[in-house]
Amino acid sequence: MRIHRCPVSTPLLCQPIPPACYVSLVQLNLLVLALVQIFLPELLALAVCLLEGGVQPLLADGAAVEEAAAAAGDLAEGAKEVRSRSLRLAAAVLERFPTSCDYRFLWPRLLAATQPLLPRLAAESAADKAPPLVELAAALAASQHLVPVLADGTSAAIPAAAARQLSAEQPQAPDEVQPCSEAWAAGGSRMGSSLLAHCIGALSAPRCSEPSRIAMLGALESIFDLPDPLPQQVLGPHMPALLQGLQSIVVAVWQHGPGGGRSATAGRKGGRGRGAASGGQPAGPRTSTASRALAILELVGSRVASWEAAQQLTGALLPLLQPREGAGGRRGKQRRGDELLVSRTLAVLAALWSRLPGAELEQRPQAGEQLLTVAAVLAPLAGSLDGRDSRCGYRVLWAGRCSQVCPRPSEQLVLDGCLAATRVLAQLLQGRPVASPLLHSMAR
Repeated sequence: MRIHRCPVSTPLLCQPIPPACYVSLVQLNLLVLALVQIFLPELLALAVCLLEGGVQPLLADGAAVEEAAAAAGDLAEGAKEVRSRSLRLAAAVLERFPTSCDYRFLWPRLLAATQPLLPRLAAESAADKAPPLVELAAALAASQHLVPVLADGTSAAIPAAAARQLSAEQPQAPDEVQPCSEAWAAGGSRMGSSLLAHCIGALSAPRCSEPSRIAMLGALESIFDLPDPLPQQVLGPHMPALLQGLQSIVVAVWQHGPGGGRSATAGRKGGRGRGAASGGQPAGPRTSTASRALAILELVGSRVASWEAAQQLTGALLPLLQPREGAGGRRGKQRRGDELLVSRTLAVLAALWSRLPGAELEQRPQAGEQLLTVAAVLAPLAGSLDGRDSRCGYRVLWAGRCSQVCPRPSEQLVLDGCLAATRVLAQLLQGRPVASPLLHSMAR
């Protein structure tokens, strides 16, 4: 067989492309995007129809499911594949074209089709890839025009493509969530907030995988990037579950190290997504994932303005101030990383409690008991903090609120003296110079 070569010479192919060709390519790209956007409603309608067909086996009764499974063993797997691909297609379209058309026609059927899948989300979060429901929630959270759907609100009214071209103006994004009166959002349905609640709850799932954590943390970061009061309106009803999920990520790294104490080699030998190297236990979160979760906790703390929310956030952050397993043998970079984590935690708690009115503390006994617990946890930290930021956060938190809950002033003075002496003794043991008036007076 003879191979026919292209008559175009190689030097001609290596010639630079003229600028006019670049302009033509850009215009062609814009034309293709415009043609694609025209058919977006039909494309999404087809995806929803396929999703509804894939959900039908889940809605059948137990006897019908058993008969279908006996008749065709691949039926369930095929339906799962249809559901997954349909949801990923819808999420990709919404993420790529959030303002290309008015999507309000989509929510009743799309969200209704996702409801039978929500109880499976915790189990599906253990896969090597983020679940399609999490990708859908992330796509909605990434756009200010679509995020109200996650709070059972009305998405932005996008004018038609022809009207947008005539006006040459971008669609107006909503400044706050406007309640929706349709069946999917009103009454006891609340399908949008139910989707977000199950996605947040997946963070606390025992077998949640790293891709699922990363995808959900990205969705939360997108929500906090929105202007106020949208983050509070969207995430406010889910705050306890959100704090629990973020705490589980940060505390897992704090107590057991990155990956749950498993080495990278053990994880590779154990297979992907099954955790066979550690007796069936999945790998824990990485340090970078825990840092992102702590950053979101800091964002939550910067917006808290109620005593109840402050107590919930304090309960989530308090384990980070307690001694970790094997901390005595940590040196150098690991020790500095631990202190940085403690410093960020102290700064969040200090800023959190300083915004609350101190005059109301006597009327809130539960908050006072929690501050006593915080003071007891702070005491062992006095002699182990080396950084300036961590010591500053320690002093602000102690002087701002913890000192108010001491039973008697004399006990507070004794405790302050013990903390100062512990800090001076730690510096002497490390061979560092100590600038202490008490020490100089004793030397004289």
